[in-house]
Formats: sequence, C-alpha cells, structure tokens
Amino acid sequence: MALGAPAELVERAYVAALDEIEHSRICFALASAYGSERYGPGSLDAVTGGFSTDLQTIVCANVEEGCVGETLAALEAQEAARRATDPAVRAALEAIAFDEEQHAQLGWAVWGWALGVAPELKGACETAFDRAIASTRAGLPDDASGQELEPHGRLANSTRRALALRNIEEVLTPAKERLFTA
Repeated sequence: MALGAPAELVERAYVAALDEIEHSRICFALASAYGSERYGPGSLDAVTGGFSTDLQTIVCANVEEGCVGETLAALEAQEAARRATDPAVRAALEAIAFDEEQHAQLGWAVWGWALGVAPELKGACETAFDRAIASTRAGLPDDASGQELEPHGRLANSTRRALALRNIEEVLTPAKERLFTA
C-alpha cells in the first residue's frame, strides 16, 4: 500500500496471508493425527518495524519468495498430493497446492505491476530471480532419504530435487523470459 499498488494486489496479498495461517492449521492437524500428541505453533519472535518501503527491495524479495518460491511450492505440493495415499493428506495437499498456485500468480502479478511503474528495476529483478534459482539449486539435497514418507505427503529429497530442477527449466525460466520480452 505504501508504494501505491493497486487495491486488487493488496487484497490478494491479504488473502494469501490468511491462506498461510490456514496451511499452518492444516499441517499441525496432520502432524497431530500422525503423532501421539497435539501439535501447534510455538512462540515467534515478533518483528517490529524495519519494513522497507523501497520499491526495489520489495520487488526483489517478491521475485525470490513470490515468483520462484511460491511457484516451486505449488508444484511440489501438487506432486506430494499425487503421491499421497491417505485421502485426508491428499485433500489437504491439494488445497494447499491450489492456494500456493494463487500465491505464485500474485507474485508474478506484483512483478509485472512493478516493472510497469518502474521499468528501471528490470535488471535488479533479473538478478533477484537468478539469485533465487541459484540458491534453490544449491539448497536441494541429492539423496534418497525420505522415500518411505512419500505416501504420507512428504517427498523424498531426491524427488524434491528432481522436481525443482525440472520446474526451473520447464516453468520458471520460460516465465521469466516471457515477462522480460513482454
């Protein structure tokens, strides 16, 4: 709002924040169902002030978290849902995947809006995108641990890595190229 974003983008951001709270509820409920105790959130260090109102800072963070992070999260949740054998887990992951896809679309819409109002940020956005891709590639373990959890909605490390690398090449890179040539 401090940057004059359209009301539609602001509203979608608030809805996405509420979605994330619901995702936490769903995940804690699933953990409680699998475990022998009730799980819930612990304390969280409060973030006070210090939020940037610099367009470049916000847009670059959006590129990393919204465009890259949410896109990969949506595709990973879709695959986890596909592999889950428990109907409740599958339904939860399908709902989360749908929401994450909406969040990714919001991220791309914010990027498009920002480049429309400040085309000079194109280079910074491209750098942020490339940094997020490199960080994702570097942060993915390449082992098979967790294979036994896939029927329960948790992808093995090797599955997550292969999926992310494929989606970087087939989804994210072409999307970036379309946005920069538009």
